[in-house]
Amino acid sequence: MTGLRLVSANDHLLEPPHLWKEHLPARWRDEAPVVVDDDDGVGQYWRFGAELVPVSRLATVAGEDPDSFRQPQPSRFEDLKRGSWDPVARLADMDRDGVERHACQPTVIGFAGTKLLDLADR
Repeated sequence: MTGLRLVSANDHLLEPPHLWKEHLPARWRDEAPVVVDDDDGVGQYWRFGAELVPVSRLATVAGEDPDSFRQPQPSRFEDLKRGSWDPVARLADMDRDGVERHACQPTVIGFAGTKLLDLADR
């Protein structure tokens, strides 16, 4: 199948835990979404103002046994497939799978980033 160019039109990714801390101007970082641990340290959440959104493993389960994720629970980034949130690992996964290009859909910020519209200061 030499010359075959695979394009994935519906990939999902997790926003990396350092996204807004590293890529948002300093003046807005205090109001930006941030990853926090739950009380028992088992899972993590994105904090959007007063709202907590669990870090979801569902965007990272390709190729796994469905019984392992039927009961969604908050996850920790270090327990997820790194290629679901780290761009360098994602490119390595794409190379391994023979995928030349893909269109990524966000997870925590919702389709087209609509979750960001819920913030008090957009």
